[in-house]
Amino acid sequence: MEIIVEVKAKRSGFQELYQTLQALISTIRKKEGLQKVNFIRDSKDADNFILSFEWEDQKNLGHYLRSNDGQAFLGAIEVLSEQTKVKLGNHEPTDGLESLKKIRDEI
Repeated sequence: MEIIVEVKAKRSGFQELYQTLQALISTIRKKEGLQKVNFIRDSKDADNFILSFEWEDQKNLGHYLRSNDGQAFLGAIEVLSEQTKVKLGNHEPTDGLESLKKIRDEI
C-alpha cells in the first residue's frame, strides 16, 4: 500500500517540523510491515516536505497509526503544518489527514 503525504510547514514551525519528522522517520523505519519510506524536501517549494511510504498492507499501517509513534506523527503534522495532502495508492490526493485517521480507526 503506497502512501504519499505532502506537508507544508507553517512559517514559524519549519525547523521544528523538519526535526520532528526526521526523528519520527527513524522510528517508522523499524515498524513491522513497512517496506520503504522516503523523506524529502520539495525542490519547488522549500516549505514543503514529501513523505512516501510503502506498507505491506493496510492492517500494518493501521497498527502503526494507532501506536504512540503513529499518534505523534499525526499530531506533529496537525500542529506544525499549514497544509497537508495525502494520497493513498491510486486515489486522488485529499486535503488533511482524514484518510489516515480513517484507516487508524477502521483496523
